[in-house]
Amino acid sequence: MTRGVFRYLVASLVCVGLLSGCRFDLFDRREPWRAEAEEKCIAERGVEVSQFVEPVKEISGRGVCGMEHPFRVTALNDGIVEVQPRATLACPMIRDLNLWISEVVQPAALAWMGQPVVGIKQMSSYSCRGMNGSATAKISEHAFGNALDIGAFTFADGREITVKGNWRGPNEARGFLLQVQAGACEVFTTTLAPGSNIFHYDHIHVDLMRRANRPIICQPKPQPMPPPVLVARQPAQQPFFGQVQPQAAPQGGYGVREEMAPQESEDLEAQQPPQAPAAPAGRPAEIAGA
Repeated sequence: MTRGVFRYLVASLVCVGLLSGCRFDLFDRREPWRAEAEEKCIAERGVEVSQFVEPVKEISGRGVCGMEHPFRVTALNDGIVEVQPRATLACPMIRDLNLWISEVVQPAALAWMGQPVVGIKQMSSYSCRGMNGSATAKISEHAFGNALDIGAFTFADGREITVKGNWRGPNEARGFLLQVQAGACEVFTTTLAPGSNIFHYDHIHVDLMRRANRPIICQPKPQPMPPPVLVARQPAQQPFFGQVQPQAAPQGGYGVREEMAPQESEDLEAQQPPQAPAAPAGRPAEIAGA
């Protein structure tokens, strides 16, 4: 008996024995739209291959997990923003992360911190698992390289803002995080931050999950604060990899997707910072895409 067959039999017996059922198995097939989205993104040059974004061998993981055209990412925005540790992602996710960083994160960084972001710390990219790490939950978008969890941002002067430590922290750091979360809701189809549930207390989860009944999930409700008037500080060092520093974007929107529901955009007009609810005593309901 081969090792692969043995592992499959063990997994199947565990699922049956628990009487809970596996929410994905070895016989599931990946939805056709996923490969189509990857191929369209590549054809439209949504990702430029470089020393920072390198194509790797197709991932055909357990069951439906994997992607046709994965990329290994060590930096985004043409090498300006380092990604630590390196991430494995599909083309659509890389394309939209670049959009989010250039049109949302960098303007927020300059407005609140007076410095550009030169690095992000990611907590999960490709991972063949269920939502929130549960073996019995629906399959996560992480299983397709279609999601990223961001735990911290590093600035050109060496400062670092963590989601866990600064979501309710000083006004500058807090204002920055609230603004990047609000903008993420206009770029991605799922954005989950502290206050959405107990699983996202230390990071911002973004993904591109497709849904028929609820196109956009954005939790908690975005309530960015008005940024202060800052004069950009001189950076202590050049951005990572020595690239040209990004310029502040003009005042305005974040590059809203055309298909985004109007009410989702209107939610971003609130001005008071959110108060995240206390973690419930029991296990929270699943949120699609985590």
